[in-house]
Amino acid sequence: MSESKRGDYFPARRVRFPIAMRNQSSGIATVTEATSPLRVLRLTLKKKWFDMIAGGQKKEEYRKPGRWIEARVNSRRQYDVVEFRNGYGPDAPKVFAEYKGFRYGAGSQSLGAEPGVHYLVILLGEIIPDGAVSASFD
Repeated sequence: MSESKRGDYFPARRVRFPIAMRNQSSGIATVTEATSPLRVLRLTLKKKWFDMIAGGQKKEEYRKPGRWIEARVNSRRQYDVVEFRNGYGPDAPKVFAEYKGFRYGAGSQSLGAEPGVHYLVILLGEIIPDGAVSASFD
């Protein structure tokens, strides 16, 4: 199966990303930079939600269940990071967050969820600092 078929699978890109390495002899974890293929889930957000995620205030992203989003997260695909963009242009601001999985359920109203609506909730980890993920996503 070709990785380049549209809708099939997001091809892994070579990016520089800090990873934790545990020294076998001392047991101490250190952070190093390694080139590894990351699997990236790309989503576009409105400015309010983009700013909350970039600021670390919002650790969940809510999407109404639908074929498009479920085909990405509810399949055999696994992701390492989520790339959030505020806009569609080539210069649109981006922020990367660690992908922790997803669940179905209600969301927090203070974070934009409507009461009584069940969402596909994308769980986010740490925000990855600017420059930690540097690659050509062309």
